[in-house]
Amino acid sequence: MPATIDMASLDQAVIDDLRSLDPDGSGGVLADVLETYLEDAAKRLLDLESAQKSGDAEHLKGTAHALKGASRSVGATAVAGLCAKLENDEPNPEEDLALLRAELDRAFAEIRALLD
Repeated sequence: MPATIDMASLDQAVIDDLRSLDPDGSGGVLADVLETYLEDAAKRLLDLESAQKSGDAEHLKGTAHALKGASRSVGATAVAGLCAKLENDEPNPEEDLALLRAELDRAFAEIRALLD
């Protein structure tokens, strides 16, 4: 696993903090956290889209809140910011979800590059 990677969507300081949790330096802890995030975020995006389609504002806000926290924990600050908008503002869910989907794609690409 490379020591650093040029990242626009992920906060390098958070990645470094996660990397430091691995006592043997193998990168296993970081990889586990990031792989779990990839799986969880993909599921939550589907939940957000479903809530938007069904008009379930409470479920949309609750799912956005959960994804915001998970995103902050892996340094995906732009994703977290978009989730905060969905959670707290009077959102335009269709437009906001499109922005979130695009930012998640960027963050996912950076995470996959870290895992390679």
